[in-house]
Amino acid sequence: MKVFVIALVVLFALGAYFTVFKVKDGEYAILVDRESGEIQSVFAAGYNFVPRNIAFWKHSVMYGRIRGTVIFDVRIPLPGLADVESRHYAVDVKIQGKYELDLENARDDFLLNKDFLVSLLKTMCRDSFEAEMLPFLSPVYDNKKLEIHAESVISKGLDTVTKRVSAMGVKLTEASLVGPLRVPPVEIYREGIALAAEFRKIENDNKKEQMLLENKLKKDEIEQKKYLENLREIAKVVKNNPDLLKYLYITGFSKNVNTIIAPDRTGMPFGLDFSEKGSLPKFRGEVDNLR
Repeated sequence: MKVFVIALVVLFALGAYFTVFKVKDGEYAILVDRESGEIQSVFAAGYNFVPRNIAFWKHSVMYGRIRGTVIFDVRIPLPGLADVESRHYAVDVKIQGKYELDLENARDDFLLNKDFLVSLLKTMCRDSFEAEMLPFLSPVYDNKKLEIHAESVISKGLDTVTKRVSAMGVKLTEASLVGPLRVPPVEIYREGIALAAEFRKIENDNKKEQMLLENKLKKDEIEQKKYLENLREIAKVVKNNPDLLKYLYITGFSKNVNTIIAPDRTGMPFGLDFSEKGSLPKFRGEVDNLR
């Protein structure tokens, strides 16, 4: 009876300071900060205790499976055709595998989302396969030999990937090729080379056109700036020399103009008179034709 009471007291004390939750076999749980998205704790299968000082409105518990299956396509572009971005001009490989996470060493992003792991596996497989295929891709593309050595190429590439992900807390328990490699024939490769050359020509032409347009816009901007500067200089000169407007007005007449009919006796329309303001004395016999 005494032992039972002590056990109840211990359980009550634990309940006061900890929250208990259970993780199923083959699964794991992670305590994630809602604001930062960072993992605070990782829990294996069994009963786990979370301190009560953890605010659950600021944290969340996520579950995942330790073991999983993946299947994905890997595309290795043929030499010189990476920019074409078409599976028509690439070696296609389909891979399936099984993995197991090492909770102590696995990267946080692998625990948060399986998609990060799949994305990394695809990238690693592409790089490894391309390295193993290189003797058949360059300097001369030989699709026949590549098809013959396909299994060996994929096997060596997967061995490399297995070693690399092991250092990241992921154990690839199985990995294999699904179906045959799709290897483009030499004719398709030549077609791709011609298409890539055409794309490069179009890109170069577009760059030249863009450069010419940018140079023209820059030249127009400089000319406009000079024009505005000239206008400001002219405005200063005219402000300091008002009679300059009269001179500019006169010099602007056509050389064929012999007679000017003016509204006043100054001979200058719009009040452009070089003489002082005031009425001019009338001469004897003068007739004002504009009256």
